[in-house]
Amino acid sequence: MRPTALLFSLLLIFLSACDDGQNAQKSAAFYADPEAFIFSQLQAGQSETRQVRIRNLGRVDLKLSQIQLEDHSTQAEFKLQAAFNDVQGPLEAHYTLSPEKDSLLFSISYTPLDSGDDSAVLHLKTNDPEALDVQLPVTTRSQGAELFVSPTSIDFGTVNAGEIAQKTVTLTNLGASTLIIESLTLNGSSDFSLVASDAGFFEDVSLETGQKTQVIIQYAPLTLGSDQGELLIRSNDAFQPVRVVDLRSNGAAPCLRAPAQIDFGLGLISSSSEPSNQKALSISSCGNAALNIYKLSITDPNGVFSVLSDSVSQDGSPLATLPAATETEASRDFMLGFAPAAEQSYGGWLTIDSNDPASPHRIELFGRGSQNACPIPKVTQTQFDVTPLDIITLDASPSYDPGGQVVRYVWTVVSRPEGSVSQVVESYDDLSRPADGGPLDDETTSRALFFVDLAGDYQLELKVYDNLGQVSCSPYDRVTIEVHAVPQKDLHVQLVWSTPDDPDETDRIGTDVDLHLRHQNAGDLWSAHADMWDCYFNNKTPDWGILNDVTDNPTLDIDDKNGAGPENINLANPEADHYYDIGALYFNAFSTFGIENADPRTAHTSYATVRIFIKGSLLAEFVDQPLTENRQLWWVARLNWCEDPLRCPTIEERGEMLSEAEY
Repeated sequence: MRPTALLFSLLLIFLSACDDGQNAQKSAAFYADPEAFIFSQLQAGQSETRQVRIRNLGRVDLKLSQIQLEDHSTQAEFKLQAAFNDVQGPLEAHYTLSPEKDSLLFSISYTPLDSGDDSAVLHLKTNDPEALDVQLPVTTRSQGAELFVSPTSIDFGTVNAGEIAQKTVTLTNLGASTLIIESLTLNGSSDFSLVASDAGFFEDVSLETGQKTQVIIQYAPLTLGSDQGELLIRSNDAFQPVRVVDLRSNGAAPCLRAPAQIDFGLGLISSSSEPSNQKALSISSCGNAALNIYKLSITDPNGVFSVLSDSVSQDGSPLATLPAATETEASRDFMLGFAPAAEQSYGGWLTIDSNDPASPHRIELFGRGSQNACPIPKVTQTQFDVTPLDIITLDASPSYDPGGQVVRYVWTVVSRPEGSVSQVVESYDDLSRPADGGPLDDETTSRALFFVDLAGDYQLELKVYDNLGQVSCSPYDRVTIEVHAVPQKDLHVQLVWSTPDDPDETDRIGTDVDLHLRHQNAGDLWSAHADMWDCYFNNKTPDWGILNDVTDNPTLDIDDKNGAGPENINLANPEADHYYDIGALYFNAFSTFGIENADPRTAHTSYATVRIFIKGSLLAEFVDQPLTENRQLWWVARLNWCEDPLRCPTIEERGEMLSEAEY
């Protein structure tokens, strides 16, 4: 690495470290709209569907896992489906939502088969520190009031003596008539106290249908130690007039976190005791003291479930010890097996003995035997080393099913560079403009296409389904494809942007932000005023450097007009002892973004990010600059180029915002 570039990189690392300190609170932020699935009063045989859209309003990726519908209806009358970015697909084990871009739509259909009262709860876990365990209620609106409480348990963690911590409980009326909160009572440790509710008092709070209120619980210990308590909520809810919220402070106590149930799905019937399906059980330490796991034992009348890892220590010491949770939770995986002997459903449970005060922890186990073997996903290529803007072919034709036929091939983009919006497609409307996209992948065909829109690393996964609807299962449940995109030109400039007002940044309507690379011969002028010396959408391949020599000319490879980008400019041979200016211009909004009677010319704030690569390596990144007005220009930086590798290239951040009259 050039010393000057090294110095600049060290400066970037230093600035990033400072920024990390200032932004230590950046995290994923779970958002659900609405916060419940509320169905009408239906007669037996009628059907209705309700939806909840999940978004990430945070600054880092939101990860969703352990998604399960706890169905309290008499005959399994609720059905759950999911659509990632409005693309319908099978319910996945986990989802990753990038900030303000991706969305996950849960749809629940309800077909009552009798006249009884039905309900359910959709459970999921997230990496949002404020919403680790999410419960979305599913209710059939009765004629009376119905209280929904979230959360139903609170752990304050460790709070030092003399300090104060507060947590919030939300009370929502999901019923059809007025809900009256008659009283709120705290039992247990006197270190817990009731501070306030947004209604301003604790008795006779009235909530209309859909209305909510919040109660703040305060924990102020006088001494260090474990405390427990409960909040009793009395209301006119006809079904549960008294609700309980468990309260505890771990102090220095250990805490075990594990899923409530594990479903092995379909398992191939075999006379052998070898498991046909395997699942990893992840146990995490969530307390402020080390967690000791002593024993895993299975209760199973049919003998089809087993622990494949060590399940009990031979010398009496802990089977595993996980450190206390600080900023993150330490975890340990144990492998479980399922070996069905007949074509039927099986159930059992796993018990975990530990030093958690709530031990033992019980996990329900489910599975079903099948004569049909799981299909096996395979691909012709698992790793791609490409340059940005390449199109790769995803080929799953080697996939096969030992007992049938593979009929569906489901590709998922698991991870990607920030700002990438490319989707797996069946074909492109215009191969010369792959950024414009094309019809989404036809899952009945084994081949698909993927446009590598940004430099960086991508990870895609393949699952397959057979003609009986069985999905590929452990140990061959999915195949992972790695894509590494490295720019080859001397200079590669990349622009992406996000617009919070844009509900779908992958469609063909959105804000238009343009990338500019300006030669020093342009002076202080930009766009058309700079004549041939500004490379942008209206001057994509200007003749710079040696006249009529295309090898030293810049090229704008993508001009994205529909929101989010990306746009790229490449330059193979920058001129020695010259400088180049990089800019981003908010050209237009071009959309009402669903706002009734809105003027499509109205600007909606977009947040632009520019990355500068030198010979394939990221030299500088300028993140989330707000652009608020049409024709506003962000003069990002100046790049100084020379032939001396000890001095060049260097970056001068400009960060100037110019109106149209100023350029």
